[in-house]
This record gives sequence, structure tokens and C-alpha cells, in this order.
Amino acid sequence: KSTLSNALLGRSMSIALDRPGTTRDYTAGLIELAGLVVRWHDTPGLRSARDAIERDSIDIAGRLIERADCLIAMTDAAHDWPRLPRPPDLRLAARADLGARADADLALSARSGAGLGDLTAAIRELLVPGDDLGHPGPWRFDRRLRPRSDA
Repeated sequence: KSTLSNALLGRSMSIALDRPGTTRDYTAGLIELAGLVVRWHDTPGLRSARDAIERDSIDIAGRLIERADCLIAMTDAAHDWPRLPRPPDLRLAARADLGARADADLALSARSGAGLGDLTAAIRELLVPGDDLGHPGPWRFDRRLRPRSDA
């Protein structure tokens, strides 16, 4: 996850090691996805932790997941999908260069960049569908902002 975040952010913001538990805190930054700017969060994985700081970070991650406009579940061919408190909007197979996953919506390799364009397009389509992109009026991300006749 952290390698992907660093690739999308265009700089090293998250520590990226091939070891579970490396991300003990979450990082966030603004990224541009084909014209749409979003706040991107890299959170620790949801797991049991003995360390108080890591437990606090995992609690924060849970709260971010509840409020996220787009939740991405990410794993590779060697691991199971994470158990999340809500269904993900997108299931992303990482390290596609090392093995395939038939049950993913998209596959990518953050190290090589393969699939990053597809990910960008998929997130943008989830947040602002193509029909809305072509509409000259405002985009309404929150259903409460829609006129009652649109509800």
C-alpha cells in the first residue's frame, strides 16, 4: 500500500518495506487523478496490535474507513483480502508482476507503474461518473445537497 501511495503522491511519504506492520501511522496527501484532486490516505492494516501507538493508528484507520468516499481493498496473490468494516468500492491486486488474482477489479504494480492509469481512471469514475464530468452544472458529491426532486 505504501509503495502505491508514494507512486501516486510522486514522493516518498510512507515507509515502504515488504513486511506487515511497517505502516504504524497513517499518512495523507492530495493527489491529482486525471483532473480530479482527492485526499489520499495510506493507513496501517487492520489487525491486532500490542503497541499502544499502533493500536491508536489502527483505530484512526477504522474511523477513516467509515467516512471514506472511496474505499480500496488491496492485496497480492499471496495474501487474503483484508477484512474491512464495510465492502470496498474497488478491489486492487498489487504486485501484479509477481502473480495474478482473478477476483480483483484491477491489477497493478506500483514499482513498475503498470496499471496506475487504470487505477486513476477507476477512482475518478467512482467519485465523479463520466455523465457528471460532462454536465455543465456543479457536481454534487453529497446526496443531501441534491434538490428534493432529484433524491
